[in-house]
Amino acid sequence: MKFTFEVKTEPVCVAAVAITCYIAVAVIQVCGGGIDPAVSWFPTALVTLNLIITIKFLINRAGRLAPTPFQLPVTVNAPHRHLQRLNCPRVPTVAMARELPPTTFAALFNDASRDPFLINGGYDAFLAPFRVKENNNAAPLVVRQLLAAAANQLLPVALVALVDGRLTPLFLPFRRDRAMGVEEHPATDGRMYAFEGELIGTQGYLVELADDSFNLTPRMTIPDVGHVRGLLATDPQLQAVGPFAENTPNTSTVRTRFVVPLPNKYAALFLAHERGITPRYYFDTILPLIEADGMAGACEPLTRFCLAAITTLAGAGSPVTIDSPRPPGRHVPLLEQASQLLAAHLTGLRRTTAPEVNLQPLINTIMAGQELRVQEQANARLDRELKENTTVAAWLGAENFARLLKYCGVADEADLPPLWSTWAKAPAKDRLTIFEGRVANEFFSLGAIYEQFTPSLFMLTQITSLKWGMLNPDALETGSLGNAYLFTDTDVELAQGVNRQIDFIQQGGATPSYADAQTLLKAKINLPGPDASVRCVLRMLAVYRALLPEGHRLISFLQQHHSLMNAYDPGWATYPTYIPQLRGLKGVYHLQWLSLKLTRYFGQLDRNMANVRVPDPHEIIDHIQEQRQWEPNLTETFASRYNLRALLGVHTRALPSIGSLPSLGATSTTTGSTISGVTFPSQPTSTSADAGATATGASSRVTNEGFNEALFGSYKTSAVKAKTVRDRVKAGTIPPLPTSTRDSTKPMCLAWHTKGVCNVNCPCSYDHIAYTDLEYAPLAAWCRDHAPSSPPATSPAQKRAAVTDVPKPRGIPPELGCCNRWDGMGSSLIAGPTATFSALDNVPHPARRLLRHYKHCGAPVKFSTPPWTRHQLQRALSRGPHKSAHEYQDYLAEEFVDMINKGQWVVLPFSSVRHLPGLRISPPGVIPQRDRRPRWIVDYSWWDVNADTLPLAAMESMQFGHALDRILREILLANPAFGPVYLIKLDISDGFYRIALAVDDIPKLGVAFPTPTGDDPLVAFPLVLPMGWKNSPPIFSTATETIADLTNTRLRTITLPPPHHLNDLAEHITSQPPFPPLPSVNRSTAPRDPSLPAPATPLAYADVYVDDFVGAAQRSPLGTRGLDNRRRVRRLLLHAVDDVFRPLSPGDDPARREPVSMKKLAAGDCSWGTIKQVLGWIIDSVDMTISLPPHRAARLLEVLDSFPPTQKRTSPNRWHAALGELRSMALALPGARNIFSSMQHALTTAQSKNRIALGKGVHDALNDFRWMHDNISTRPTRIAELIPLPPVAAGHHDASGKGAGGIWFPGSQLTPRVGYTSSAPLVWRHEWPPHITARLVTDTNPSGCITNSDLELAGGLLHLDALVQAFDVRERTVLSQGDNLSTTFWERKGSTSTASAPAYLLRLFGIHQRVHSYIPRFDYISDRFRGDLSAAQATVLAGVSPGRATSNATAWSKWIAFTAFQDKVPFLQIFAGRVHSGELAARGNPVKSRSAEDYVRHIAQTFLNMGAQDPRLDAAFHIDFCLQRTLRAWKQSDPAPLRVKPVPVTVIRHIAASATSALASPTYQAASDMIILAFFFLLRPGEYTDNDGDPFRLENVQLFIGDTRLPILAAPECELRLARFASLTFTTQKNGVRGEVIGLACSGDPYLCPVQAIIRRVLYLREHTAPPTTPLARVFNTPDKVTASYLTVQIRDAVAACGPHLGFLPTEVSARCLRAAGATALLLARVDPDVIRLIGRWRSDEMLRYLHVQAYPLMRDYAQLGHSVA
Repeated sequence: MKFTFEVKTEPVCVAAVAITCYIAVAVIQVCGGGIDPAVSWFPTALVTLNLIITIKFLINRAGRLAPTPFQLPVTVNAPHRHLQRLNCPRVPTVAMARELPPTTFAALFNDASRDPFLINGGYDAFLAPFRVKENNNAAPLVVRQLLAAAANQLLPVALVALVDGRLTPLFLPFRRDRAMGVEEHPATDGRMYAFEGELIGTQGYLVELADDSFNLTPRMTIPDVGHVRGLLATDPQLQAVGPFAENTPNTSTVRTRFVVPLPNKYAALFLAHERGITPRYYFDTILPLIEADGMAGACEPLTRFCLAAITTLAGAGSPVTIDSPRPPGRHVPLLEQASQLLAAHLTGLRRTTAPEVNLQPLINTIMAGQELRVQEQANARLDRELKENTTVAAWLGAENFARLLKYCGVADEADLPPLWSTWAKAPAKDRLTIFEGRVANEFFSLGAIYEQFTPSLFMLTQITSLKWGMLNPDALETGSLGNAYLFTDTDVELAQGVNRQIDFIQQGGATPSYADAQTLLKAKINLPGPDASVRCVLRMLAVYRALLPEGHRLISFLQQHHSLMNAYDPGWATYPTYIPQLRGLKGVYHLQWLSLKLTRYFGQLDRNMANVRVPDPHEIIDHIQEQRQWEPNLTETFASRYNLRALLGVHTRALPSIGSLPSLGATSTTTGSTISGVTFPSQPTSTSADAGATATGASSRVTNEGFNEALFGSYKTSAVKAKTVRDRVKAGTIPPLPTSTRDSTKPMCLAWHTKGVCNVNCPCSYDHIAYTDLEYAPLAAWCRDHAPSSPPATSPAQKRAAVTDVPKPRGIPPELGCCNRWDGMGSSLIAGPTATFSALDNVPHPARRLLRHYKHCGAPVKFSTPPWTRHQLQRALSRGPHKSAHEYQDYLAEEFVDMINKGQWVVLPFSSVRHLPGLRISPPGVIPQRDRRPRWIVDYSWWDVNADTLPLAAMESMQFGHALDRILREILLANPAFGPVYLIKLDISDGFYRIALAVDDIPKLGVAFPTPTGDDPLVAFPLVLPMGWKNSPPIFSTATETIADLTNTRLRTITLPPPHHLNDLAEHITSQPPFPPLPSVNRSTAPRDPSLPAPATPLAYADVYVDDFVGAAQRSPLGTRGLDNRRRVRRLLLHAVDDVFRPLSPGDDPARREPVSMKKLAAGDCSWGTIKQVLGWIIDSVDMTISLPPHRAARLLEVLDSFPPTQKRTSPNRWHAALGELRSMALALPGARNIFSSMQHALTTAQSKNRIALGKGVHDALNDFRWMHDNISTRPTRIAELIPLPPVAAGHHDASGKGAGGIWFPGSQLTPRVGYTSSAPLVWRHEWPPHITARLVTDTNPSGCITNSDLELAGGLLHLDALVQAFDVRERTVLSQGDNLSTTFWERKGSTSTASAPAYLLRLFGIHQRVHSYIPRFDYISDRFRGDLSAAQATVLAGVSPGRATSNATAWSKWIAFTAFQDKVPFLQIFAGRVHSGELAARGNPVKSRSAEDYVRHIAQTFLNMGAQDPRLDAAFHIDFCLQRTLRAWKQSDPAPLRVKPVPVTVIRHIAASATSALASPTYQAASDMIILAFFFLLRPGEYTDNDGDPFRLENVQLFIGDTRLPILAAPECELRLARFASLTFTTQKNGVRGEVIGLACSGDPYLCPVQAIIRRVLYLREHTAPPTTPLARVFNTPDKVTASYLTVQIRDAVAACGPHLGFLPTEVSARCLRAAGATALLLARVDPDVIRLIGRWRSDEMLRYLHVQAYPLMRDYAQLGHSVA
């Protein structure tokens, strides 16, 4: 039941209307209805206040009364005369819909009504375990149990963790707990899981949470919130603070957990960025919102965690960082539980339909027999008209509609199945649900009530795009109805089946490879089992019945084929296949046969062939009964791409034994491809007509179904024939064609690839295969360079008519009310903005996820302050709009009519919206503009709306501030050999209005609309981004900067863009110069800087300033063929715009416009020209100049003339406006920025708020501007004067009270003047005259007026003038350096805060720069010195290992915090003591004497690096006696060292033997090989594990057969396995000499052989195409890595398995024991200790002494030997 209200101008009883409205709302709520959350803020009683309402009832009692309106006349306030004058449309229907269930985590956690913790009294109880205290904290197990209990009770919980420096949200954590009745699964039981980030479509990214994620962190010192905010305020780029020493002011020492929960209402804010948010974002944006809500206390654990996240430790990152959570394996029970959890919380994903409720009895009771039908009939009529206008032909387009009629075999749309018309009339988001329901109905009609099939979105897209056939037999990811593989089991069904096979294997049922079953779980296409293909036929039949007319030939074929396959005796399940060994592929053969038959059928229809026949449903059965082969050919590409080896391995071995077949005769011959020792048969001659690629039938031509339109579309429509090109190749006039990938000795088929069609008997038919974009690169380059071209022949039917005029506003009824898009602020508001964006599928950019959020949810509006009070609203309303809005009231009325028609704004009386939550009202204003309509804007800063707005936008997207600089730089750096640079401009129509606001946030940006006195005030609401709001530019720039990035990325590739209809339109419009050219003047220009680069390709570039795109391009080189470079740039830019903003389509609203401004395009902006007005400046790329447009130059003179030299004062507003205009024009006036010091100083020294004094310095600066105005009238600014480049001359200058001097080092690019040379430095000096030195401020002359900084600044000017007198520096960059920081700051900024000598000197700097046309750069000498010193220190540190360097830095930081370089030895003693006790140790724990001695040694080395004396030495240069005694005493008290036990060979042999098991994982096998290598080569853990340090890599390995070294990346496997010698090359490993090689020969042992271990690692890495830099221990496609901890676990397990007779416990060994084990084995073998030390790279005998003691066989007889001697 739908209740509707209509606004009219007749008076009505407000009380009666209110009662009726509340009754209507009560009816909806009682009957189970709801209010759409998107319209929840829309006032229910809106129609009860001051609006004139008529409720129409249809009274039809026994047919005696005609339909008449039921009115209650009562006099109230007069109607809105001003709204009448606005000519606004009638109030639309307000549909109160049922509340939409959540479908995303953001929607789930944003809804306060679903927050169980707020409902049940707050977060205190739940957050108690996370409020970490000094002691008595909850154990990690308790925390996990708490989260598991919350998940079992279906409570929505969100956690946050610090991963890779980002605060990452983790939603709905749960535990696999058998106590909850889930299926037992040892691999996942008891572990914690959660969903990381937002859903991807309807799927969550499931990750496993390690148990230690819930542990307490170590104690750490963190700052308080105020201290962090202060630090962040000082540096906008700061992302981390610290480290902090203990007891530092404004800090505290605390602990937290590695994950903490998020209060639900703030969880969605952590989804602001795809990879999580930074800790800074929390303190800048989220914490103010928490504090405004009064939730700071409840969120204390979260804030403490974020304080720890933003704090860094010495030499490390944040102490709360965890490893990135890994996704678990594809275990079906786990996936099912996760899916059930998602469905329980996100009920909108279930796609269920609420049951209809019979409201008639209740309505009859309340309304007493009256029915509300008049408005319903009107709505039904409108809906019916809308649906009648939405036809299948209009939806699909003419070409696809014609194909659909052909496929369905009908002549008219009326004969199509009803599903197509339903799709055409339904929203895009509902079509998949409609499809699913229709297929389910067909299963019910077929009697298959237990069968189910869920069509995918890909299948729906392919069907509605009329792409029904496969591109080729090996492309199973293409097509739809002609691809039988799309009807196989889903991923979950496949996983269940494969897991059952795995269980069967593990229980001893068969012995196939375990890896084969795992491979199937990773396949791109789910292939069927041997007996599952018949079920696919049933699914195809249901889908065909839904899509094709009743009685269609294909429906009959599938129905008969399915019946025959089920009725076949002795049965399809017992039929083995023509070759019994391939029985496991029977289902694949069946679906391939179906796909080829159906694809051929649709292909023949596309080619309009006569007598197209459907496949024979009896063919397979007939061939089986006649013992003939029916299976189609499966190519090697098909077998490798879709893992047929794994499928055959699982199903063939798990099947029962295959019985013998009748003898086929010895003459049976088959050919085909061999995989895993089994031949895949080719198709016999008798059935070859239906096999292979898309069949050609009786036609003499074959079509390339995989034709690449993007690369070769222009060649396909070209009038040049392929035969003509081939003849030219034969004649030798153009180079030969590239070779085929199938046969490298033969050329490619030009017609097949560039025309998309070729002859059946083509001599190049071997090349009629599918190519990838990468394989097409040689042909694309050949076509571009050599293929003859002609204008593309595009038929008018293929072009979309370009709209060159902006459509006029639609007529609006004269009734009063709000805009015609105000549909209760419900889903219809989102439909408009959503349609503004494209699908964004072709936007490979990091901003895509954010753009999709704006597309579906709108831009958010959040404030850091509480909602406005009634008093604040009344104050803003009383103040009203700015004065300019009243002055342009007629203009605003006209604008709002247009914007209301476009669905961009709405206008409502304040009395109707005063109760809207979050309502704020700001004043609008109107800005007049030259030669165009005024521009209106909202002043959101007046009432601090902008100041209170949280920056929930990608502020980094605002790159437009330097757009002009970037464009000018590209023009300057372009190679002149390719001719001048051409420019185009594209403007986005409607600008900000193309992105919608979040519906719930619209009232927050209300606008006070100008209303006549006495009328009810009006409030306007933006439905889109408004002009003047703080976040509008960054949000909109996110879209436009993405377009620019896409364009430039594609310009760097060889992709040939397809045609674009607007490009063709722009081609026929001539670009006109924006203004008449300047009169011819004598321009003195310098030659092009010879140091500038000369790019090898013409310029192709695009940039954007908010919504104005600028393209720059040069012509293609002479002699090149193919698409012109300029046309390519424009096409790519237009396509990039369409990829983000959806272009017009035939069914669009008439008010909608193309994303590209057609008005600007028609004016020639989008046409190439060398003179363009770009961003307010005239750029001439031929003369390489930039100048002010005439009106701006006239305006500059007008501003200057408004302040005559006799004027002494002016108002602040006038002066502010004048300074703003002058600064905007100074951009292209070199040196102009140096003139503003005195003018700016006048503002700061104003004597009162109303007047500003214009002194002599101000008028002098204005005169300088007058001189510049006259100068640019005769000499436009050269682009080379604005773009700084690497300096061609560098110099240093200095000044003192006596004089100034300097030196220049000119480069060879400078042209010396007469009497000078560029080969020698230029030295100058100047002595100050007495009247200068007499006024210098000194100790003896404190009243002087000239400072040393002033003299330094004057010296800098003299320094530049000295260079100008000696060299021609026009359009060159020079670098001037000084040692006075104030001077350098003034020179770089170009201004000073005083009006004294520096201001005057800076004016001279500016005029000097303009006169001599150079670009100065300034630097501080000490900056370079610090850089050189840092480089030298880095070089010193590079001489030691990274670990040693880090340790040294840690010790030095502790020393610096401890002392300040006084008498050193006592401090060293105390420092060493505190390190020994742990107080100053890195981790805060006591250390041994050796570590304390290392700390002291590091301090001494740091002193020596700085050139100071070793602080440990006494006068005799010996270690201080007291320090020696202290260290010796500690050494005697140290506990005995815990040395690892060297494991015997027995343990390593056990590990190697276990690795040969079929159940051993790739990680275990890799670990076994690396353990063998570590044992034989005496390696450290960091050298043989997979880490970021210095492990041995694939490129460090050499294998030999005799003296022949094998190429490990290219040698055949059989040769590698014959290798008998292997070596490792050292690079940066510890104690190794770079380039040193250690090699070993085969050991002869079947398990323990270093050469065989290396061979196995090489073969494994080659199989996975690993690059040479890959560590030897790397494994792929598994979350486990070969780390030291993993090896320790495996070694200890092996020790435990070997038993206690080894003499030590498993806990006494680790990964470090292998080095000692190998050395011990060598020692026992009586190898010389020097050789052992050489192999192990030991530099002392300490390790050998340790090994002697550990070697039990050597030491056991020593006691007896001593006894015998005695």
